[in-house]
Amino acid sequence: MELSVDGAGLISGLRLSEPPAPRPAPASWKELERRLRAAAPQAGFVAAEVKGRACRTVRGVAANVRRPLGSMVKLYVLGTVAEQIRKGAYGWDTELTITPDVKSLPTGRLQDRPDGSRVTVLEAAELMISISDNTATDLLIRKAGREAVERTVRSWTKGNDRRNTPLLTTRELFVLKGARYPELAGRYLSKNTRDKRAYLAGTVAGVPLSDIRPWPEPREIDTIEWFASPADVCRAYAELARLDDGRVGEVMSANDAGLGLPRDRWRQVWFKGGSEPGVYDLSFRARTTGGRTYVVTLMGVGPESPFDEGKMGQEFLALARGGFALAAS
Repeated sequence: MELSVDGAGLISGLRLSEPPAPRPAPASWKELERRLRAAAPQAGFVAAEVKGRACRTVRGVAANVRRPLGSMVKLYVLGTVAEQIRKGAYGWDTELTITPDVKSLPTGRLQDRPDGSRVTVLEAAELMISISDNTATDLLIRKAGREAVERTVRSWTKGNDRRNTPLLTTRELFVLKGARYPELAGRYLSKNTRDKRAYLAGTVAGVPLSDIRPWPEPREIDTIEWFASPADVCRAYAELARLDDGRVGEVMSANDAGLGLPRDRWRQVWFKGGSEPGVYDLSFRARTTGGRTYVVTLMGVGPESPFDEGKMGQEFLALARGGFALAAS
């Protein structure tokens, strides 16, 4: 069952369908690449072995082409928070206050809590990664500072993609794409970086969630999003692991998205995905029982029409399983 709601929390869509059948993992790189290209008009992929901060590409398809991240941007938010905690700025047990201006739209749970509720940094991080809670994400961006997250993105990616500055909160993205479109989006895109910051604070921040309407077709996916390449995502996983913080490991391993790697060979699976109409991404980090670490990232873009996320999810999971098996063979 797929259920969608509008900005006021009222049901705006309901669809019932048979669950998609699991797909077999590809048996060769050639098969993996053929199926990847069939799944998405624009596709990126990397399977890499990670040693320290270095990602050694085993196989890639457009591995250095920057594409929309969707909720995979939350890897960079988590990294910024964890680095600030390492430096003593605050702790995992520091409490954050949920206020109306920081509430976003689902996915998530925190948007349903009463105004003034408090949540620890750790709980917000767990919800941000495990169920991709958008309000949790915006709480953490507010705590860490937008510009601090921007610095993390620049540091952890190859090259400086100006589309990532200002780094949008999830609420801002929803407003720009779902409220008075294309008026607000067009005005935002016409401005330079400094004026974009002022526009977000002075105009976008004042738009109520009730004004946002779902958009079924791809909208501004090359301009209003967050951007990195499959290889960049691998580096983000390497940097998160480098922090050597047990809490980061707990947060990242809370959900493997149903990847289902054989437990007798693989352990410590980390996961983050991201999607919106026309965007579907999955990324994983896993260690073998012998101590070798691999990252597999898949990114799909359909600029003309949305993906069937049920079928796409099963296909990308199968390709990820195959990527790990082939990379470690």
